[in-house]
Amino acid sequence: MIVTTRFPDLPPRPETAANATFRREYFARWGRENMVFLAATRRFESMPQVAPLSVKFVEQGAATLEIGRRSVMLEPGCCLIVNEGESYAVSIAGEAQAFSLHFRPGLAGEVAAARL
Repeated sequence: MIVTTRFPDLPPRPETAANATFRREYFARWGRENMVFLAATRRFESMPQVAPLSVKFVEQGAATLEIGRRSVMLEPGCCLIVNEGESYAVSIAGEAQAFSLHFRPGLAGEVAAARL
C-alpha cells in the first residue's frame, strides 16, 4: 500500500535529479496496489493517466479533473468516483488540500464476487 502526504512531482513537469528516484518508485507501484493520498499544495498538474477505481475529494480549495471529454470541478462537500480503467488528469491552481483513495485493480470485482 502506498500512503503519501505530498503531491508527487510528475509529468508534465520535467524529470530532475531531485524527483527521479521518487518517480521510479511511484510509477513502479501506481495502479498496482492500494493508495491513500492526503496532501496540500498551491499548484499541481498531472498528465492524463489510466485510473484504478478511486474516490476523490478536497477538504479545502478546488481541483479540476479532466475525464475523457468532461471537465469536473471538485470542491469541498463533493466527491468524485473515477472508475477503473478511466483516463483522467488533475489540475489545481491555488491552495488546496486533497484526499483520495485508490484501489488496486480487480478489488471491486473481488468484493462483488464475495457477496454472492
